[in-house]
This record gives sequence, structure tokens and C-alpha cells, in this order.
Amino acid sequence: MAAARLHRLQEEYQGRLAWQWRSFLLFREDAHKGWNGYVAAHWHKAQEAEPTLTFTPWRGGTYPATTLPAHIAGKAVARQGLFDAFHLEAMRAFFSLNQNLEDLAVLRRVAADIGADLDRFDQDVTDPELKELVWREFTSGVECDRVVAIPTLFAGDRRVVEGALSLDRYRRLFDAVLAEAEKSL
Repeated sequence: MAAARLHRLQEEYQGRLAWQWRSFLLFREDAHKGWNGYVAAHWHKAQEAEPTLTFTPWRGGTYPATTLPAHIAGKAVARQGLFDAFHLEAMRAFFSLNQNLEDLAVLRRVAADIGADLDRFDQDVTDPELKELVWREFTSGVECDRVVAIPTLFAGDRRVVEGALSLDRYRRLFDAVLAEAEKSL
């Protein structure tokens, strides 16, 4: 789960790098099959790469088919300046607690857990502009930027990495991007 490492680095590089998280939707066409060996293998690999999160084999109810509701909820709490906390807590709810992030009640509970104003959350999560924004970011990523993996990081308009890296490799990458930016000043 590279996002956890990126959130950690976001704090470490605060004031030196500007971060912009964009939506990239995930869809499981075979979600009706629920938890399976393919998903289990990916979760096991993610656990090895990200020891700060606990990956619990799925024992929840229906396995989610899309991340769309979670992305909309993330945009809703971002309006309150709480995206980072929500993102991390939503990952914990899904990967550790096996909670389905397609369920608005689960997303609302995550928002409550991070101290979001729930009246505002309830209003914002139903704002059609947020769903349009999520779709716009996703389609732009696929059609214009040719994103095929998450995370995909850009420095300005230049793609610098596609796919998850270790914490040390991210640091080397960010230091190289900063050094390059300093040279061009």
C-alpha cells in the first residue's frame, strides 16, 4: 500500500514538494467472486511492503466492486482539510477491518472517526460536482496521462514513476526531483 508511505513522505517533505492526490478508480469485474487467491496474493505482497498497515484476509460481507464511493467521500472530507486522515483511516477500515468502502454508512463512520463535521460530510458526499470531479480526474488520468498503475507520480507534467516503491526509493526519487528543480532555477 504505497499510499501509506507517500503520506509519511508528504509530512517529511512538507514545504519542499507540493502534493496533489487525484482519483484513480479501481473496478473489480469479478467482485462477485469475492475474496480469492489472486486478491489474497496481492494483499500478502502489500503486507510485506507496508508493515505499518495490517492486512486481514477478507471476512467481510460483499467484496466491493469499485472504489468510486470512497473517492467521492475522500473529496468530501478534503473540503474540510481532512483528506490525509480520511485516506489512511479508510485504508485501515478496508484492509484491516474488512469494511466495505462502497457502503456510505462505513464511509460516514470513517469520517466521524477522523473528526469530520458529519452534517457537512452528508451534504458534500451527495454533491454531484464531487462525483463529476472524481470521474474527470480518472478519465484524464487514463486518456490523457495514460495511467495504468497506482500510484503514478508526476513532477509537473513529467511522469517520474509508475507503481509502488520502497520508502528509500521514494526518498531518492524525490531528492533527485528536487535537485533537478534547483538546477533549473
